[in-house]
Amino acid sequence: MKVKSGQLDYYIGACNTGAGAALSIAIAVIGYNKSCTIAKPGIKAKDEHIAKMIAEGKVAFGLSVEHVETRDSDAD
Repeated sequence: MKVKSGQLDYYIGACNTGAGAALSIAIAVIGYNKSCTIAKPGIKAKDEHIAKMIAEGKVAFGLSVEHVETRDSDAD
């Protein structure tokens, strides 16, 4: 809802495929035309593709969980 109302710029969701649970609620709230999958299993997101999707007005992005990077809090 915060993306739809303009309080947040983007939504990023993750699931096994990057297209199901990652985007289902975003599609319901924001709309299919403002949502896209940017990284599927075995296929990393490309900067050019992301830039193109943003230029087309996409604000909700889904990606496969295998592409999620976490930060080790003990490394600080």
